[in-house]
Amino acid sequence: MRHPFSSLGSRVFALSTVFLLLALPALALTPEQWKEQYEQVEHHLRAGDWQAADAAIGKLYKATIEQHGDTGRFDGGLVQLTAMRAIAEKGLGRAADASWHWYEAVSLMPDLLRMDLSPYGEPAQALQSQGVRGRELPAGEQYRKDEPVGDLPGIKPPKRSKGPGIRMPSLRMKDMGGFYVFEVIVEADGTVTQPLLLRRKGSVALGLLAFDAVRNWRFKPATRDGAPVAVPYLIGIGTGGIGGADSDDEPEAPPSDQGT
Repeated sequence: MRHPFSSLGSRVFALSTVFLLLALPALALTPEQWKEQYEQVEHHLRAGDWQAADAAIGKLYKATIEQHGDTGRFDGGLVQLTAMRAIAEKGLGRAADASWHWYEAVSLMPDLLRMDLSPYGEPAQALQSQGVRGRELPAGEQYRKDEPVGDLPGIKPPKRSKGPGIRMPSLRMKDMGGFYVFEVIVEADGTVTQPLLLRRKGSVALGLLAFDAVRNWRFKPATRDGAPVAVPYLIGIGTGGIGGADSDDEPEAPPSDQGT
């Protein structure tokens, strides 16, 4: 039976296999091992074994981003694993995790909203029905600094209290540079939800790590008349000397757009 990602994913994995055979690091997953583990994930999702799927996805995702995050050869596979993770988390009842990873995956692969994911059951269909919110930043407006989005009369803006930078999972990625602009919702409790990737300059793998970093940001929430309220908010995060969440200064706008 065709798997739901076959129309797009088969080309990604076929090309990835060819490239990996040409230059495969010692001790890295072989293409055959990668394919076998991916098929195990699919089997668990089709069977509705969400716990096993979640564990298998975590293992394969970690190995892939550590071993191949600097090459770009498995970028498509990493995004598909992120979508699969959201489905497994939805099946496990972890709504917040599922929503975050679904936003990640759709930001990088919008076709997910139109693909047939019915073989993965009700959790996949629920995520598709949920969709993602529309952006608040009008098209054409440029990122200048981290700030609330839109006209918010009477709102005292949120203030960041915790903002870790992008953490590199391997020495192979330490010299990679990039800059990513997100629109998120800063909730009334100071957490960050519903991330939309508005702009990227850099790799998909590094972008996924940027999502991870932004999820751990915390804010003193925005208030209206002294009461905490949720607001849309722009975040720029970079590495390799481009911007950077660890800096006390506001990140600079990226020099050019790429991708989404």
